[in-house]
Amino acid sequence: RAVVYPDRALVTRSLEVPCGKTPSGAIFAGLPWGLDETTLKATASGAGGRIEGLSLRQRVLQEAHLAQVHALDQRLEALRARIREVELQRAQAASSRAQGESLRATVPEFVAREAAAEPKPQTKAWAAALESSRRIIEAADDGLRKADASLRELNRDLQELLSQRGTLASDGPARAMEAEVLVRCSRAGAARVELSYMAGGVSWQPVYEARAARAREKVELAMLAQLVQATGEPWDGVQLTLSTATTRRDATPPEPKRLYVGATPEDKKKKVLVKRYEEVAHLSSLTTASAGSEGQAQTEEAGLSVRFEVPGKVDLPGDGRPMRLLVSRHSLPATFDLLTVPKMAPFAFRSAEVINRTAHPLLPGRVELFAGGSYLGHSQLGHVPNGDRLELAFGIEEPVKVRRVILTEQAKDPGFLGSTRRLNYGYRFELASHAAGPVELKVQEHVPVSQLDDVKVVLGEKTSSGYELAPADGIVTWKVKLAPGEKRELELHFAVEIPEEYDSSAL
Repeated sequence: RAVVYPDRALVTRSLEVPCGKTPSGAIFAGLPWGLDETTLKATASGAGGRIEGLSLRQRVLQEAHLAQVHALDQRLEALRARIREVELQRAQAASSRAQGESLRATVPEFVAREAAAEPKPQTKAWAAALESSRRIIEAADDGLRKADASLRELNRDLQELLSQRGTLASDGPARAMEAEVLVRCSRAGAARVELSYMAGGVSWQPVYEARAARAREKVELAMLAQLVQATGEPWDGVQLTLSTATTRRDATPPEPKRLYVGATPEDKKKKVLVKRYEEVAHLSSLTTASAGSEGQAQTEEAGLSVRFEVPGKVDLPGDGRPMRLLVSRHSLPATFDLLTVPKMAPFAFRSAEVINRTAHPLLPGRVELFAGGSYLGHSQLGHVPNGDRLELAFGIEEPVKVRRVILTEQAKDPGFLGSTRRLNYGYRFELASHAAGPVELKVQEHVPVSQLDDVKVVLGEKTSSGYELAPADGIVTWKVKLAPGEKRELELHFAVEIPEEYDSSAL
């Protein structure tokens, strides 16, 4: 069995050993090279067994990549033989060219002697000799070009294979640890020996799949664990527990420092009125391996950490490949809304409000979003306690169109006897639905929230009726029902009243 933490794992292996008159040895072979020796612990049960000794030693299993290196050596031998064959062909072509050059060089001298000695020289023989030397040289040149091209390609292949072999040969031999536990029994029978240790190279993080089921007013939420097991020790048929606890923490309390309060004189300046936005986080903004055992995980909360017992037994290779295992699957009631915030994005988003009715908190992690059998994208899920609310976005509702039009953004100076400047704002929201059925669209826009007693924000009388205003955050919300093909318009008007002594140029 294994308990996997975010950055390591507590592994427990067991063996049964027969008891005799002398201490029996339980050999645990193939332990990972990176185990923490200080965490080794052995226990014995049955036949009155007790631990008398524990030793750990290194074992060299085999030379690293032995089979791959042997295969590369065979390919290198064949490649070198082919290179020698092409080099021989090139040498023969070079020799033929030299013979052709020699023949072409001797023909003029022979022709001159025969022309001086014979009244009727054999001109056809001279032409045939020259043509023969030309053909020999051309054939040799063609052979040389082909041989050079083959040698360049073969030498590239040779360098690539040598590089691969060098990389494999540079790895050290495959090594592992081996532990021997000595057990003495007080009666006949068999003792069960368990060896536990901490191993690095193991980690896990939660991943979620959220599937919208609007017809049933549900969200199907599956929690999966993405594990990486790179200890080199394969885990076959392991009983797996996932824990969020951190195995090491700084237990030293912080030391408070002196805190001083002081002041420096400053000239009195005019007050400056500024805008300050709170950080806007998209609801679940979209960006663009198989599950393991089915069933529900048993959950246990231990203080600030949570443990998940993965159902059944699982197999995890030790080669570091990421794997996903199903931890739990839930069908959660959901309230689906169609939301638009025209100032931020002129689209209608399909969102779902879900209550976490699982038996455990939802941990921070990536959530992959699906609707109608299609993958929409992914977002990040924050920590959601049991019973708390979470909101998920399931993409843009394309048939619903939204447009925001600026009507006025105008400053009005105070009159001759006035002392208040008035900033007027007006916007129109044009809504249209091309959906097959009726929809209800939630339209939201913010108005400023004054943090100053002498600065007032007032909604204008031309603002479309039916809105709700959240005074604390300044969010104005309309809920608009649209029939197929229907168009509607909403208007928002507000004013900011500012005393004359404020500088409002930053607004």
